[in-house]
Amino acid sequence: METRSDWKFYMDYLYIAAGTLLCAIAVTSVFDAQGMVIGGLSGLSIIIKQLTGNMFRGMPEGIPLWVTNVIVNIPLFIFGGRYRGKQFLIRTTVATLLFIIFLGVLPPFSFFPRDPFFGAVAGGAMMGFGMGLIFVAGAASGGSDLLASILQKKLRQVSIPVIMAVIDGVIVLAGSFVFGMTNAVYAVVAIYIESRLADNMLTGISNSKMVYIISDNSGEISKIIMQELERGVTGLRIRGMYTGKERDMLLCVVADKELIKLKDIVAACDTDAFVIVMNAAEALGEGSISHLAEIKKNYGNITR
Repeated sequence: METRSDWKFYMDYLYIAAGTLLCAIAVTSVFDAQGMVIGGLSGLSIIIKQLTGNMFRGMPEGIPLWVTNVIVNIPLFIFGGRYRGKQFLIRTTVATLLFIIFLGVLPPFSFFPRDPFFGAVAGGAMMGFGMGLIFVAGAASGGSDLLASILQKKLRQVSIPVIMAVIDGVIVLAGSFVFGMTNAVYAVVAIYIESRLADNMLTGISNSKMVYIISDNSGEISKIIMQELERGVTGLRIRGMYTGKERDMLLCVVADKELIKLKDIVAACDTDAFVIVMNAAEALGEGSISHLAEIKKNYGNITR
């Protein structure tokens, strides 16, 4: 019987393959075709390709994208090996090799229109989704994301996509001198879409609400929530600084679709209740949809 770890191993490498393919298509068919430097090693490769056009015999279009990726990634892997674990380096090596291969064999797809706005939106979305898949699998595709992964080891409070955005900004600025300011502005839009999408895939897109309820009828409200919504409720002892009165503040996490029902419960028990609603990026544990529950739903009842 296949275990959960087996499924995760297979899915991680499937994510890596799909993510690198999406990134390669975005680079070859959108960004390179439209002269849009979106940053990172891919953007640097586009700049070098443009500057070296007709410079070398046998390379009339300049140094190929995959060649620059190979040359730059070698020192990054040597340096990165000192900071990241063996598993990360193995997966990143696979991702980088796949990305380089895809860059070398994929022809530009002609069905992409040469429109800068389309390039920024579609290319940024493909790149962001591809990078997100790679990050979720515990890898990087080399280049700036590998550099960002190394830096994140020291800057743990900053996510990898945010670090990448800073690196990308520097390269985009250099690209503006080669392809013009208009393309650079659209590249910034693409980077924003890419970083936001990749970041959301890492932290989770909010589909839950965290609700704080302050009421004199907290006992009745919590009882009904647990009975009708089957959600856990936590009571936090608080004191109003103006009145000096102590009471229980309720904390509850519910799905988006349950929020209206929760508000109706509170209003029925106490029309003067004070309610605060916040987004919860992810909720795990009893009473919520856990990662294991999602795996069981998608791949069947698997055991360790």
